[in-house]
Amino acid sequence: MGPSTEVRGATPAAHSLNSPCGAFWDGQRLYIAGCDNNRVVIYNVLTKALLASQAGDAADAVLGQSAFNAAAASGPGGLNRPEGVWVEGSRIGVADSNDNRIAF
Repeated sequence: MGPSTEVRGATPAAHSLNSPCGAFWDGQRLYIAGCDNNRVVIYNVLTKALLASQAGDAADAVLGQSAFNAAAASGPGGLNRPEGVWVEGSRIGVADSNDNRIAF
């Protein structure tokens, strides 16, 4: 795998990660659990350009937060230190470690 595509430790945004804890590739999308931003970001397309980027390509979707620039822990529909993510069919499961649950 090439250099990181994310801005490390940066303020939450579509192009940043803070302590990525887990990743899952379903053959179409890349899901990355970001522990310290309390979210999962999703990339719909994985390309060589994305893997080689130093600028920080924007993710296409975010789970566990109301917006890309939010990082509050927990709350309704929120995540608190997600440490793993997996997909089976149309279901996305997240190991939401500080909330002591598996979130779907």
